[in-house]
Amino acid sequence: MVTRLRERTTTSVDERIAAALTHMQPRVLLGNGQLGYRTTVETTIDVVLGDGSDPAAPREQIKLTSLESEIAIPDPVLLSDGSLRFDWETYRFITTGVSTVLFGTDTPIRILMGRGVDPMIRPTLGHCLVPADVTFGTVPVPCVSEVNLVVETPFGRLHNRGPAIMRAMVTSVPPIGEAFIQQGVVKLYSEEGDEIATKEATASTLTGIISS
Repeated sequence: MVTRLRERTTTSVDERIAAALTHMQPRVLLGNGQLGYRTTVETTIDVVLGDGSDPAAPREQIKLTSLESEIAIPDPVLLSDGSLRFDWETYRFITTGVSTVLFGTDTPIRILMGRGVDPMIRPTLGHCLVPADVTFGTVPVPCVSEVNLVVETPFGRLHNRGPAIMRAMVTSVPPIGEAFIQQGVVKLYSEEGDEIATKEATASTLTGIISS
């Protein structure tokens, strides 16, 4: 009886993971040797100089495009409470845009994330949880990403001290077309430790998969 119970449990686990994998696009081998995706990404950020407390401080919305990012995603795992968990790491992300207000006229800026860009950048990690009573792909499930970034500007390289929390509700992996939204505000500091700007809002959306 114990053997049969174990067989049924193993079959149930395998079926649940197999069902989840049907909502994952085929993965490719990334530069770090892991399986994952190369994607295009569109990002919009709202930035104000200083700590955001001065309503007269210069502010700007900047649109940025990444023509290739790398996201490492292993197979999902089944947790003890019956939920499924997808983990990922944004291994390489470079997105470019143009500032016309804060950093000068038609001034290029870049946002960098991931250890594949610079091993000194803290990793950007995320996960999705699929509750035990939900079949992945049938209803949106919560995902969170903890983002550590570097912004290259004429003021030098700016960074956040603690991870920026981005959340989304998704139905597939990778979540093409489903926006991750910044929670709260994110302070940006210079390499000398001075507070330079505040990222008041961010929306980032994977727009496509690069097949190879």
